[in-house]
Amino acid sequence: MTFVGKILVILIMAFSLVFLGVSTVVFTTATNWKAKSEDLTKKTNELKKSLDSAKSQLALAENQLKTAQDEHKKQIAEKDKKIGDLAKQTQDAEGEMAQARSALEVAQNNAKVSLAEATARKGEIDVLNETLAKAQTQANEFNTQNIELKDNIRILERSKATAEQNAKDLRSFNGRAIAYLRQKGIPIENIDNLDPDKVPPAVEGVVKELNLTKRSMEITIGSDDGLRPGQELYVFRIQPRAEYIGKIKIITVYPDKAVADVIGNTVNGKKVQEGDIVSSTFFNAR
Repeated sequence: MTFVGKILVILIMAFSLVFLGVSTVVFTTATNWKAKSEDLTKKTNELKKSLDSAKSQLALAENQLKTAQDEHKKQIAEKDKKIGDLAKQTQDAEGEMAQARSALEVAQNNAKVSLAEATARKGEIDVLNETLAKAQTQANEFNTQNIELKDNIRILERSKATAEQNAKDLRSFNGRAIAYLRQKGIPIENIDNLDPDKVPPAVEGVVKELNLTKRSMEITIGSDDGLRPGQELYVFRIQPRAEYIGKIKIITVYPDKAVADVIGNTVNGKKVQEGDIVSSTFFNAR
């Protein structure tokens, strides 16, 4: 039984109780039965009308209830369909999420491997760059050394040419000096037999400074080299060509220098110059 039917039964029972009460009152008061009967009939008819109206309203309410139930079922069906669609979409989304997670894990693993490889490659590249920098530095150093060696070779070649020319000039000078000594009657083999005090040790120095007359000078060798006053040295000039200038005599000695004077006349009247070589050996080995 529906809710509206239950209401209708309750109304009928209520009307019956009312009718029973009215009947009881009529019988107990001993009034006019006909009038009461008509009154009750009237009331009964009114109650019937009310009941019919209530039935009509109940039928209308049942129709409305059925319509509402149908609409509710329809809405429930639609909602169930939506729920099913949403469940399917959720399931599809979960499947896609699972695939995405799997792809993400694969991508993360690949990224880790790639990062490790990139780190290793970077380390190798850093080592290669460092090696390349060192190689470039060495190459630059080698190029610099090569340039310096080429310059030194050119300098040595020029020095060699100069030395060869000096040797040629010295050989020529040697011949002329020997001829000169022979002309003066000085035997070459007797040079070592001269007074030891006047024979200097094997030394070689340079004219450092001259006085105004160019006859007195300061040389770069002294007592530490074995020089003593009275010893004589030969003066040579190498540039621009090798030539003999003359002789000097030691006047005063100091540990690292000495003062000397020109002896007699120089060759062809040439003046001693700063930078000329002074040596105890007549034939300069240069």
